[in-house]
Amino acid sequence: MKNISFKTAKNDIIAGIIVALVSIPISMGYAQIAGLPAAYGLYGSLIPVLIYAFTTTSPQFVFGVDATPAVLVGGTLSALGVTSGSEEAMKLVPVITFVVAIWLLIFSLIKAGQIVNYISTPVMGGFISGIGITIILMQVPKLFGGSAGTGELIELGIHIWGQLQYFNVLSAVLGFGTVVIILVAKKYIPKFPMSVVLMVLGAMATAFLHIDRLGVKLLPHVDSGFPKLMVPDFTLLKTDTSDIIILGLTCALVIMAQTLLATNNYANRYGYKVDNNREVLAYSLANIASSVSGSCPLNGSVSRTGIADQFGCKSQLMSVTASITMLVVVLFATPVLEYLPVPILTGIVVAALIGIVEYKLADKLRKVNRAEFFIFLAAMFGVLLFGTIYGVIIGVILSFIAVIIRAVVPPRSFLGCIPGHEGFYNLNRNKNALQIEHTLLYRFSGNLFFANVSTFLQDIENAINDDTKIIIVDASGIGSIDITAADRLVSFNKILKGKGIHFYITEHVDHVNDQLRQLGAGCLVEEGVTRRTISLALRDAGVDRPYPLVGSPEQVAVHEDFIEDNERLAEIEWAFGKDAAEWLDKYAVQVTDDITSSIDVGSSEFAENVLDKAESKNAWGRIGLFDEDELLERVEMHLSELAQNSNAEELEEHLKLLEEAKDRDHRKIGKEMHLFMSDDLVGRGLPMFLPKGYTVWQELENYIKAKERKLGYLHVMTPCVGTVNLYKTSGHWDHYKENMFPAMEVEGESFVLRPMNCPHHMMIYANRMHSYKDLPIRIGEIAHDFRFEASGTLKGIERGRHFCQNDAHLFVTPEQIESEFAKVVELIFDTYKDFNITDYRCVLSLRDPEDKVKYHDDDEMWNNAENALRKVLDDIGIEYTEEIGEAAFYGPKLDVNVKPAIGNEYTLSTCQLDFCLPAKFNLSYIDSDGTKKTPVVLHRAILGSLDRFMAYILEETKGNLPLWLAPVQAKILPVKNEDEELNAYSHDLYKYLDDNGIRVEIDERNEKLGYRIREAQMEKVPYLLVLGKNEVADRTVSYRLHGEQQSTTVSMEDFLAMLQEDIRTKKLNPAAAK
Repeated sequence: MKNISFKTAKNDIIAGIIVALVSIPISMGYAQIAGLPAAYGLYGSLIPVLIYAFTTTSPQFVFGVDATPAVLVGGTLSALGVTSGSEEAMKLVPVITFVVAIWLLIFSLIKAGQIVNYISTPVMGGFISGIGITIILMQVPKLFGGSAGTGELIELGIHIWGQLQYFNVLSAVLGFGTVVIILVAKKYIPKFPMSVVLMVLGAMATAFLHIDRLGVKLLPHVDSGFPKLMVPDFTLLKTDTSDIIILGLTCALVIMAQTLLATNNYANRYGYKVDNNREVLAYSLANIASSVSGSCPLNGSVSRTGIADQFGCKSQLMSVTASITMLVVVLFATPVLEYLPVPILTGIVVAALIGIVEYKLADKLRKVNRAEFFIFLAAMFGVLLFGTIYGVIIGVILSFIAVIIRAVVPPRSFLGCIPGHEGFYNLNRNKNALQIEHTLLYRFSGNLFFANVSTFLQDIENAINDDTKIIIVDASGIGSIDITAADRLVSFNKILKGKGIHFYITEHVDHVNDQLRQLGAGCLVEEGVTRRTISLALRDAGVDRPYPLVGSPEQVAVHEDFIEDNERLAEIEWAFGKDAAEWLDKYAVQVTDDITSSIDVGSSEFAENVLDKAESKNAWGRIGLFDEDELLERVEMHLSELAQNSNAEELEEHLKLLEEAKDRDHRKIGKEMHLFMSDDLVGRGLPMFLPKGYTVWQELENYIKAKERKLGYLHVMTPCVGTVNLYKTSGHWDHYKENMFPAMEVEGESFVLRPMNCPHHMMIYANRMHSYKDLPIRIGEIAHDFRFEASGTLKGIERGRHFCQNDAHLFVTPEQIESEFAKVVELIFDTYKDFNITDYRCVLSLRDPEDKVKYHDDDEMWNNAENALRKVLDDIGIEYTEEIGEAAFYGPKLDVNVKPAIGNEYTLSTCQLDFCLPAKFNLSYIDSDGTKKTPVVLHRAILGSLDRFMAYILEETKGNLPLWLAPVQAKILPVKNEDEELNAYSHDLYKYLDDNGIRVEIDERNEKLGYRIREAQMEKVPYLLVLGKNEVADRTVSYRLHGEQQSTTVSMEDFLAMLQEDIRTKKLNPAAAK
């Protein structure tokens, strides 16, 4: 068993007791469904559960008597004509359980854990739903005082009608009332063990009110004591052999599929690994034990695992406790079970069975995929009408038919271009996409073979018109091709060549070329019909960029919108297709409502971040700049309609602020200045810095490192990954795991991308012994970190899943806390002065004492740390406010929150006081009295992350960075490119400035001067140097500051001196104040 520790044992034991109590009515009810006396459900919860606990690799999953196998067995018994609860059933069910165990053992030996991936969700859902409904119908008579039925749908309906003669009003009230109460409780109080409560109330009603005398049936007598172990009667396999073996196979597949999928879901959620084949072996061994105990097949229980998880279960000590608790019940408490009313127990079971009927899946399939909905219904009604085995066979056959249909008719589309954008887009889903003149671009997303090649060719032939000169196939979805398709392609190419039409096959994997040659269609490769990309095919056909498009001049015109690289098309159109306009208009109405409601409540800041707020509320999350522009246009339209109201002035002001927000958006600025990009192929939230952006990044890094070195910081470099055990030691795994990327299994060891650097720096300190004379030790790093931020929160480089922290950890004695903390605060404010950051406030972030999950549980440590930090801030005279619940999990902190030009405030710098991690890592130093003491750690970040700080500065300055930070500090623009003397002087000036450390560029493209000046202004270059004949003759420089029209002429030497002085003093860019 894994993960057992003294710290978690209490929760595991409590969870085990609760799981056992919940299992009593459920196990008894499912045993009855499987055709056994109720007591055998308890027997299946003893030795089998214990064996599972010691063989599974999952530390928290619950295994036991469960609905699906019980329903399968019960349904088959009914089909075989075996009466539930009879001697024959009690002999046959253990044999079935043993057959199931043997199938599971075979699956384990052949490593069949991956087979779960090949069971269709509609088949599984319809199959289980059909069984669930069948068993519900079997049990319905027991809810009102009758006896259970057998058979399929028609027989069960007849049986229910016949049992109405035994209808007992009190039984019906108890039975149907139980179903309703449990379903309501499940919705509103899901953690409450309502079934246990109802079971107790039922027993009390029997004991005190004698409801059995009023016609309510009770459970039969259950003998106390340990169950008698038995060898199944294998002679029963001689009759109904095929039915039992097929049932065993079906049960084993369902157990393996359901339990493995659910087990892996929990493993992924909590960052541990399970061995699928070892899990299947555990299922087999537990079912062998169940067979010997005389019980039915066992399965993983998602509902009871959820209950265990709610009570903080961390190890299989939970299952051991549950087994022991059930043993106590079996040995000493079975007389109490005889007081249980059958209608209540049946109601508990029916309520559980209602939960396994996949009505939500059915509704989803009905709306999105009628073919899979039909498969679902076929599997379900196959079970209802013909029995379990035939239901599965029908569903599987239909699934294979659906697979064949999908292969024969794969997704296809015709493509075009969006003016001003790279790539090729579906003409039907993108209203701005236009067809290339004389060209058909056809995408076929499926392997090409005999059954679909006619569809492929027919689509193209139907689209050809008299104007068509080029046909290009986007074959990126074609992974293979057969001989029939290859022969048809060769013939088709000949026909097109005879009509003077160029034919190309592009974007496919190189393996397809090999197949064409092997299948006798090598001529397509040799003649250049196959090309690597669509662009190369167009070029070969004589069509160069910009591609000529079919449409009006207004449609074809290239718009100079600034669109993120991963959003080259309108993402909303891509996602919602023909419904995009309607969806975006609803979104605009939502934003408008947010604006007007903000006005109504009189908020002074309503306008600044309403778009961010609206996007955070919307399930889609943040939208791209292309869509954002269209959204804002729709918002402005709705606001204009409201402008006649009394709030017209406020609305007008808000429209101005919306425009200001667009202009200051660092993503737009970053695009204009060529600073960074992102692409979904790399990953959302993973921006890449382009050369100019990395120049800014390096300047920030060099700036802060230089300041830190003067203060005695020692810079280190540590890896971007660490073991899971490292983060378990630090406590991050327990308190921060949901924000981390999933663990990676490498050579039997679990690694994780680091979300922060604290543990690595702790290990560096622990690398050798320290004296009190060595302290303070200040370890700094510009560290690459990774956090799995929710996709809706991602925003350019302000918030991503990868970022670089300006991180440091100061290891100090308790006496040094105040002086070192004061130095950190001084460094923060000195840095803010260099960047002209004046609008900020200091916050003392404290823990919430009631939240024992989020924070390290040590009240004494927290009280000491919070009082110490409060005293330091008071002593150094910092004005601050206190906020509860904002501390790090290991200690309180000082946050410096800045107020940006647009939007809400956020934390830029922080300094945290930590007594916790040094103790967790057993850090120490030798004090002056010769004893070992534990140091205190100050975690601090001055620039926060370089990415976010850069986004903040870009938005504050509108991209008008101070000269020392600008990626290009000066750009030389010769008036005439053909003037050799002017060009020579331009290069002399370039070399002079470059040799003296100025970041300079020459723009000597064959473009008009005005065009080059406008482009340089878009890039926010601080100094534009326009050179003509006068400057050449006088060896001077005429410069223009960004944002100004006036030019000034000075000597080269004076110009260089001016730049160097601006850089040395970190002078602000005047354009930033405009």
